[in-house]
Amino acid sequence: MRMIANDRETFTDTIIPRILSMTAFKALQGKTNVLDRICTDGIEGAGKLKNEGDTVLVPRVPIPTIILNRLKGSKPDYQELKPIMEPYTVGRTANYSFKVHKHDVAQFMAGYKNWAVLLGESGGQAMNKSIERDALASFVTEVDLINNAGLTAGTVTHSVNLGTVGAPLVHATPDLFLDHIIDLAVIADEANWPPELMRYLLLSAKQMAKLKKSALRNTYVTGDDRSPILTGKVQSPLDNWALIQTNNLPRAAGVTANLFGCKGAHGKVVQVKGLETFRSKDSPQDVYYDMDVLHDRWTLRKEMAGTTYITD
Repeated sequence: MRMIANDRETFTDTIIPRILSMTAFKALQGKTNVLDRICTDGIEGAGKLKNEGDTVLVPRVPIPTIILNRLKGSKPDYQELKPIMEPYTVGRTANYSFKVHKHDVAQFMAGYKNWAVLLGESGGQAMNKSIERDALASFVTEVDLINNAGLTAGTVTHSVNLGTVGAPLVHATPDLFLDHIIDLAVIADEANWPPELMRYLLLSAKQMAKLKKSALRNTYVTGDDRSPILTGKVQSPLDNWALIQTNNLPRAAGVTANLFGCKGAHGKVVQVKGLETFRSKDSPQDVYYDMDVLHDRWTLRKEMAGTTYITD
């Protein structure tokens, strides 16, 4: 994280750039950040971005060629395997800019000593929401449209109806919604998603509430000490799905596009580039702030992600 600040501007009547940058960065990487939870780790170069257009490397495990029925006693053909580092270009920026009068800041700081912290948190959370909503809108369209989306999904049987934008699924009862989530395992298992990687399903708040009304509310079904309507939480993982609630799923005309997948299907980079502050000779009492963030996201393995369209 690189922070641009002029020490002469860090008096008590201005917002301290370093604190604002740090708190904005922490808000972008918060525990509630969906992208951090579902995107792959280990992107090389993610912490050293300087400019839009910088390249990061995403590792990919090579797959050896399988030779069936090799003749007994014949010499093996040794394939040379090398680590695969796929390059991706970071091509997006996000920013917010504002100005404040120094007397207004002084009044705020009289009541809120942590004014810079509060501003950094609110700005970072707002930016995180925008970046996340934009990323999920792309992810739901970049899945394997043949096997992991549509009316006949499933790599082997093509037997699972995931709905479409024009023909979304309608679950008349909470239990039918629960059954649909269980059916999603067919998609993952037929596509041989690695069992050691986390499988996730993104749900809206309304959908999570519907699950609480399903058979899961009965303790004899869940095996829990308490039902979801008492704890306020649905047990997760549910049938191997980590249930993640978010308000940033694409939604239109009462239809939600639910992304589900396996960690490793997507990658992302978000980095605070810096906060610039300056004064203008035309308005010397105002302090100008410009927060800049480098970010990008990619679908790395479309065969490990799917989308189901569901009517509220």
